[in-house]
Amino acid sequence: MSNISKLRDAADLLLNFGKYDEAYDIYDEIYSQIWCALGTVQNGLSEFSFGFLTHDIRPAMEFKSNFLEPAINTIFVKWFDLDTNQTLNEFIFTAYGHLQCVCLSNILLNKFTSTTILNEFLILYNLILHSTDEKWITYLLRIVTPIIDGNRLKKIRSNHPENATNKLLLQSAEKIKTTDWSSLNLVVLDYMYKIGARNSGLCVSLQSIISSDPNYSKYRYKKQDKKQKGEKNYRKEEKYERYEKYERYEKRESSKQKQFDSTEATDEDKIKHYGSLLGLKGKVTKSDIRKKYLEAIGKYHPDKVQNLGEEIIALAEHKTKEINAAYDWLKMKFNL
Repeated sequence: MSNISKLRDAADLLLNFGKYDEAYDIYDEIYSQIWCALGTVQNGLSEFSFGFLTHDIRPAMEFKSNFLEPAINTIFVKWFDLDTNQTLNEFIFTAYGHLQCVCLSNILLNKFTSTTILNEFLILYNLILHSTDEKWITYLLRIVTPIIDGNRLKKIRSNHPENATNKLLLQSAEKIKTTDWSSLNLVVLDYMYKIGARNSGLCVSLQSIISSDPNYSKYRYKKQDKKQKGEKNYRKEEKYERYEKYERYEKRESSKQKQFDSTEATDEDKIKHYGSLLGLKGKVTKSDIRKKYLEAIGKYHPDKVQNLGEEIIALAEHKTKEINAAYDWLKMKFNL
């Protein structure tokens, strides 16, 4: 496992425990490292092409286009011991965790401008939408440019004005509706609500896109009686009621909530609670239960938390006990 993969595991764990500020710092380090790799290659290719191919712009552009992906794959392997596809996977989930922390932490929410965060959402959209394309790096660098100072990321500069970024966001939101990441739109919408921009053009348009997705929106219809020329007419008023929760953006339970008590819970309550602990959804088989148990228990393995401090180790041990209790009960209930 590469260093950035181990770091992301630690950040994911902190995020699960509601340690948003601490998780953000780790995600940010991974994020910066990946951008540094991209920026280093981009700068190197630009310096070479401008230094040796200055007499003709076309060869310089072709040179950069032909060698960008291979050069970046080389540096990914050298720096992270991951190829381009593996790094892309880390990049996507790091960017997603990065943004979750911002949306869930009041400190982080007020730390960054909306322009910065919306630009980062656009980056994440781009990574997801082009994840099956070998040229995903080229597409990414068309919308932003990493500015490197020495060996550190200084900033990520948008290549578009704000109104163009908003337009690209809405286009991406429309496209992503057909993917497994369609509810990323809800994360953006939640962010807009939290910063008090619910009446902005971007927010209204995004809400319209989400409301047209049958998987994530519900509507309430009202019949209103209206007499006109002695006849009864009905007008169907479509109202936005609520959004389905995005399974990858599920709110963390508050420590103030009442803890689950197995001695008082019904079998139905236990199935719901224990199933949630293991990440079970919909119809599942016995093999699904075991698979999800192994995935859940693996997140809190001692090797992943040994360097994260006593508090996190204790939380991981508590979570492990809960998951084991859930699996033991489900095994007994369904004769596994």
